[in-house]
Amino acid sequence: MAFDGIMTYALCREFNNILPGGKIEKVTQPEKDDIVLHLHIPGSKERNKRLLLSANPSAPRACLTAAQFENPAVPPNFCMLLRKHLCGSRIVDISQPGFERVLIFTFECYTEMREMVRKHLILEIMGKWSNLVLTDDENKIIDALRPVDFSVSEKRQLFPGLKYKFPPSQNKADLSEDVHISFAGDDSLDKFLTLSFTGFSPLLSREISYGLTGNVDCRFCDNDKLNIRLQELYRDITSGKFVFCVLFAEKPVEFYCFDINQYSGLAEKKYYATASEAIDAFYNERRQKEHLKHSAADVTKILNTHISRLSRKINAQLSELSECEKAEQYKKLGDIITGSIYMIKKGDGKVLLPDYYANGELTQIELDKRLTPAENAQKYYKLYKKSVTAKKVLSEQIPVAQAELEYLESVLVSVDSAENSADISQIRQELVLGGYIKTTYKYYKEKCDNEPSKYLLSDGFTAFSGKNNLQNDILTLKMAQKQDIWFHVKNYPGSHVVLVCNGRIPSDRALTEAAIIAASNSKIKDSKNVEVDYTQIKNVKKPSGSRPGKVIYENYKTAIVSPDKGLINELIVKK
Repeated sequence: MAFDGIMTYALCREFNNILPGGKIEKVTQPEKDDIVLHLHIPGSKERNKRLLLSANPSAPRACLTAAQFENPAVPPNFCMLLRKHLCGSRIVDISQPGFERVLIFTFECYTEMREMVRKHLILEIMGKWSNLVLTDDENKIIDALRPVDFSVSEKRQLFPGLKYKFPPSQNKADLSEDVHISFAGDDSLDKFLTLSFTGFSPLLSREISYGLTGNVDCRFCDNDKLNIRLQELYRDITSGKFVFCVLFAEKPVEFYCFDINQYSGLAEKKYYATASEAIDAFYNERRQKEHLKHSAADVTKILNTHISRLSRKINAQLSELSECEKAEQYKKLGDIITGSIYMIKKGDGKVLLPDYYANGELTQIELDKRLTPAENAQKYYKLYKKSVTAKKVLSEQIPVAQAELEYLESVLVSVDSAENSADISQIRQELVLGGYIKTTYKYYKEKCDNEPSKYLLSDGFTAFSGKNNLQNDILTLKMAQKQDIWFHVKNYPGSHVVLVCNGRIPSDRALTEAAIIAASNSKIKDSKNVEVDYTQIKNVKKPSGSRPGKVIYENYKTAIVSPDKGLINELIVKK
């Protein structure tokens, strides 16, 4: 993400078109680093707006937001201070010094004596040093969200009573209409631009490099073309010619106020009308992903614990099974001892006896000195019987354990593919039904209304994809018709995908897209050339007593496709 000086400029421009005249009706602090100003803006279509100012070290930002926040029962001290000074005031101006990542919100306030004064709320968007500072009209600090004293910084302090000073300059040049620089190639172009100009983030610098050379890490560039591009950029900025773009992959990747082309189709690109909408969409999506990850943490932990335990168990059983291959050798040794028992004395540790299985050649046998010759023979016979019995039991147990491991890995894939809390709830219920999570009878009988994902394919066909094993069973065994086409990635956990035919013969394109959906919703979704089996539903059966999602199939064909997240996002029907 790139909340640099240029993005801050675009945001400042948006705020100045909307916020002046807005009255502060309420101030809240839902998180320790976030302040929300509730505004009433006369004459606006949407008169009530929420302005989010965040000094969160990992996500500093400002934007008009549509998100709802849960506020603490007791407001923090800084929130109470802002309520005292800003409630009832009006925003008169929003400014930015140069292309610095600083926004200054100026308010007209009234004192207890009904005198009009101006106060400033300054947001510094600077990573881990981000802060919110309230100052009076003479630029004296009233308070800061995170006061900074001498123990934190010797160069710049932020606490009540001091004069506010802007963060130290980095001695970079400001972008201008008559900019002229010379790139010598001592470093990469993107790094050169980032170090040269105020407000340039690595993202913007890479984008300029990519646009000029087709490479984000180049060491040669035509200086005339570079200066022309920088002049065009300056004109686009000052004229407000912005394009608000957000890139999404598995999670939000980047946002900026200009188009982002350097990822070359590796992420889904979305455009928004305003800077606030783009920023709000980026962070809301990221917050939802983090919330989803948090809500699935217990399920993920349970699955990883069982998978790890099963893997160790299977490895131990396979090792034990390999030892059972010595059964015939144990029987042979017992027979040799029995056939030459008269040659052995009690107390012998090693003996050389004729091996009647090898034409009487002498073979060395280890004996237990504490046992009689007959007891040593019985010892080897017992080892033989034990190995035979163990081999039979292990041959039955190992496939069961491997099937359970395969099932748990399929559930883990479902967790990774979950899109919302309802998906996680349904997976959790599946684990309750399987006995992996202990819970109450009420929860055990709970029904989930969450449905499989729906896709509208290019040739007018519809496809469905299960998001977990319970949905896979419902989709394949109940929803699908006999002539529909069933898809599943070969030999790996993944979603069941059903292509609805409704009596029609599916086109090659529809078959390919359905196969891509199956590959993209599987454990190997990051691979290329994935094998996907497909057949008619009538050829798919569920073994009696098998776990959710487990089926067998016959008369199938195999397609080789590459997962395509961008295509999936285009075809899926949003709820």
